[in-house]
Amino acid sequence: EAQVGRGLCYLDLENWAPAEASFQAALRLQPENADALLGLAETYRFRGRRGDAIAAYERYLARYPGGEEAEVAKNALAELRK
Repeated sequence: EAQVGRGLCYLDLENWAPAEASFQAALRLQPENADALLGLAETYRFRGRRGDAIAAYERYLARYPGGEEAEVAKNALAELRK
């Protein structure tokens, strides 16, 4: 959880590289952590890494189709696929 929190802080600060590293570290510890999956997807999207963002959002939705942030992920995917 500490890595996820750190990643979210970096995401809020628009400091993309350490945000990505934090979310990836969290996923190494908990490969299906919902917040880390979504945080990584958001980081990729803001960094302009469209393909990686799409894959990360899809991974989140595959694991958490009715998750708390499922609508956020679906909306982001729709925007990225335009």
